[in-house]
Amino acid sequence: MSIKFTIINIAESFEILFNIRLLAHQELRHLPELDAAYFRQFADRTVAAFGEDAFWHLYDNNILIGQLEMGIKQNNGYVFLFYIHPEYRGQGYFRLMHNKMLEVMMSKNLSEIKLATLPSATHAINIYKHYGWEHYGPDLYKPEMCGFRLIL
Repeated sequence: MSIKFTIINIAESFEILFNIRLLAHQELRHLPELDAAYFRQFADRTVAAFGEDAFWHLYDNNILIGQLEMGIKQNNGYVFLFYIHPEYRGQGYFRLMHNKMLEVMMSKNLSEIKLATLPSATHAINIYKHYGWEHYGPDLYKPEMCGFRLIL
């Protein structure tokens, strides 16, 4: 195992960033279609508010394994995406990605992190609970989604 996290440079790697986000949306099937122009604006706003370390790729032996997207909403850290490519799930990569997220969020002195997931994503919900995330009800921004928080 040769693990490496790299910050995604939006200007240089937007297509890869967007394609992985599309994969995540396609797997969930319950989300609206994703538009590249809208996502580019979202990515640029997120980097402007959070910093260059908002988007990460996880590599193992130079193979792209997953993508992590983070930002800030109402003074809380917010995870927009934890994505591990399906063929690499169940091999400990989520733990590595979760630890990277914690490292970045703590470096910004954030005390609470939130995320949202579909109620039907039971596997993801179980993983979040295993890592100490607490369900607090509907997400404030997307009420059809389950809101989770992690207090640091």
